[in-house]
Amino acid sequence: YLVVGDFNFPFLKFSDDTSLIDNLRQCESCDSGYNCPHIGSQMKQAQKLLDFSNEFFLDQYIQKPTRNQNILDLCFTNDQFLIHNYQIMVNSHLSDHYTICLYLNYDKVVKKDPKKKV
Repeated sequence: YLVVGDFNFPFLKFSDDTSLIDNLRQCESCDSGYNCPHIGSQMKQAQKLLDFSNEFFLDQYIQKPTRNQNILDLCFTNDQFLIHNYQIMVNSHLSDHYTICLYLNYDKVVKKDPKKKV
């Protein structure tokens, strides 16, 4: 599996292939502190993401910030050989998030047409 996307969980920290919810920040939307309903729903969504990644044995590979100092854009896979490398590129004309270029290891499978004679 390969799951990639903008998950927008700045409080979710990934290190050493371990998923941790760490140091919940104050809500920037309503500035009401840690009991804010926005943070509560985000925490529930983050927990579902962690449960999903654990259920399918997915590891998260992005370890560099993808927006300011936060890692918001994530890449999960359960195949340790699928991702050869990745690169983060700043492109302020395209988005306020940085661009992630994944370098994947895979072979292109060419299907032979049984009707076609060589």
